[in-house]
Amino acid sequence: MTMPKSRCFLLLLLLICSACQSTPPAGSVTRIAFGSCNRSDLPQPLWSPILESEPQLWIWTGDNVYGDTLDMSVLATKYREQSANPGYQQLQARV
Repeated sequence: MTMPKSRCFLLLLLLICSACQSTPPAGSVTRIAFGSCNRSDLPQPLWSPILESEPQLWIWTGDNVYGDTLDMSVLATKYREQSANPGYQQLQARV
């Protein structure tokens, strides 16, 4: 028993159309921003363009602060400096 060509074509078309979505499902993450090699002691002008791209997810892919010390008080200071950055605070509030 074989299926007529028109039915095969319609079935194939239905499968293709059901697999292709023009918009992502509700709640899907479609904008991801990445960052690394951040020096909390230097100017950080990139937060504005990052915020303008309206990321839904932020991923640190490397040094979120340079932890090149064995002194935990120095490392804690670097994290406090980063957390005090207004642009980074905005990103944390939005993402």
